[in-house]
Amino acid sequence: MSELGRDRQIEDGEASLLKLLLEDADASRLSEPLAALRSTGEDSPEVARLRQATIDALRLRANLDDYRSRTRDFNGLLEAVKNLPRIREVQHVLQDVVRGARELLQVDLTILLLIDESGTELRMRISDGTLSEMFRKVRLQLGEGVAGLCAQLGEPVCTPNYLSGEAFAHTEYCDAVVRDEGIEALLAVPLRLGQRIPGVLLAGHRAPRRFKPEDISLLTSFAGIAAVALDNARLFDDMTKAVSDLNAANAALREHSLAVERASSAHALLVAAVLEGRDLTWVSEQVAEALDVSVLVLGADGHAVAHTNGAFDDVFATRDNAGRKSKRSTADEAIGKAMQSGVTVEFDADVIGRCRAVTPVVAAGEYLGCVVIDGPAPMTDSTIRVLEQLSHAISVLLLNRRSADESRRRLGVEIVNELLTSNDDDERSALESVRRLGFDPMQPCTVVVAQAPAQARQMVLHRAGSVLAESSGYVGVHGGMITVLLPGFSPAQARDEVAKLRATLPTNVAVSAGIAGPVQGVKCLAKAYRDARRFCEALIALDRAGQTASLEDLGMYGLLISASSSVWAAETAARLLGDLVRYDQEHNTDLLTTVERYVNSRTAKEAADDLYVHINTLYQRLQRASTILNRDLFDPRQRLEVQLALGINRFLGSRHSEAS
Repeated sequence: MSELGRDRQIEDGEASLLKLLLEDADASRLSEPLAALRSTGEDSPEVARLRQATIDALRLRANLDDYRSRTRDFNGLLEAVKNLPRIREVQHVLQDVVRGARELLQVDLTILLLIDESGTELRMRISDGTLSEMFRKVRLQLGEGVAGLCAQLGEPVCTPNYLSGEAFAHTEYCDAVVRDEGIEALLAVPLRLGQRIPGVLLAGHRAPRRFKPEDISLLTSFAGIAAVALDNARLFDDMTKAVSDLNAANAALREHSLAVERASSAHALLVAAVLEGRDLTWVSEQVAEALDVSVLVLGADGHAVAHTNGAFDDVFATRDNAGRKSKRSTADEAIGKAMQSGVTVEFDADVIGRCRAVTPVVAAGEYLGCVVIDGPAPMTDSTIRVLEQLSHAISVLLLNRRSADESRRRLGVEIVNELLTSNDDDERSALESVRRLGFDPMQPCTVVVAQAPAQARQMVLHRAGSVLAESSGYVGVHGGMITVLLPGFSPAQARDEVAKLRATLPTNVAVSAGIAGPVQGVKCLAKAYRDARRFCEALIALDRAGQTASLEDLGMYGLLISASSSVWAAETAARLLGDLVRYDQEHNTDLLTTVERYVNSRTAKEAADDLYVHINTLYQRLQRASTILNRDLFDPRQRLEVQLALGINRFLGSRHSEAS
């Protein structure tokens, strides 16, 4: 054949390929032009050219087939998705899903099995293509067969030949069902709703078949549609029931609407609180009023920083004396869970008609405290949302408060040091310094000096700064004692502030406090500090640690506070008790302790019990002591004189030992 003839034959072959592609011919027919050219017996570059064209045509045909297959699958899925809005006809939707999956996968049957209410068994819901009555009524335990294993694992499971497969546990019942239907290959994919598996979509073929990844993907897509249809139906049923319930209780609906409105108002209040710099107490009161709840705000150390009036009086009280868990423990447990989870935690669910919840207050990963509410049950979503919004607002306020407290604490330390370390020469300098710091020493001011156990001093100092910041008080440390300046406060008001401080402390931390004032001027403030310190020391010396005292509270001992009278008082007490002290030293006895227990006891029997002696022994010792003291201890007036001398001796002796 001439070169021109071969070229024409090549061109005819290529034209034939294009025509066959346009006619959507089978792949076998695309090889005909190449076969015709090869029949001439020639093998030339022109034949190689047509061979490459044929290979390209076959690839194009394969791509077209794949595209059509994907289009068909997509249209099938789209058709199934279009039916999703038919939530009233979920059975028809599921039937379309099962039928569509069978047609697109080109398998002999598909079935939908759902897990029953017990969560242990799969039951047939819908099938397509089944022949056996036994298969239509199949019931499988989780883990049984391909479908049961899929439901148990929550992932696709397939086998090309079930009866000979060994990747899963066979049961006599499951094998009999498969054998009765004549099934060989099986593919099961789970229906998934979040973390929940409500059922399984199963495809079966009556001949051995290895399912491809695209088969698994397609069946998984249909399973997803079935899961959404089931969930839509469930949601519709829930909505129908909710509407029915709401129609039956219109008053409850109005109350709910009012609660949502209150929640919205509370949110606006929170925004305003942050922008306007409102304090935590104002925020708590506004939210409590808006939501009809009680609000308690706790700091990171667990003490209350704000609360509504009368809130939580019983939350932390013991329930009974039968050894049951206390509400304090219940609340602490809920606070711990909220700290760990970072979400709202409800507690005390057994309180009839009440609902209590705690929400953590966190900023930049730092736990700042928590918000606890107590209100009518049930806890609504709108209430929880407002509670979480409240936590964000409170985090800002707590950070601002902490910053302000720290600044005021440093300011208080500086003011206290300026006032109490100045002498007569630099009084004017101290006056000018504290005025520059914002403190007016000419304003009437009450001074509080407190003493706490050494291991708790820093905690008390911190709590004092937080509590007294709201009262415009200044807190510092002078001479090893916590010192507080309260401008504009009377002694009674200062006593109330000390009580607030004690309420934030553990019960085992005893804070003794002396109060002096109000006074004006640098010199008077320094003197008031010395007096308040003496009052505080007197409480400790008189076994009244943990109490608060001013001059009036110390009674006759208050007269001994001034330096002028204390020397005379000490000498008088020493003269009266001196002979008894020397007698004890010379005879190795302790009559002084016997006398002190007697004069400070309500009855002689109580004193004898405290001393672990018989009452006759007590009377013998007292008679001997009366002789030595030259005072009749059985006479009330003379006994009072001895009692006062003993108190003076203890009080002034303690002060002198501390001074030395």
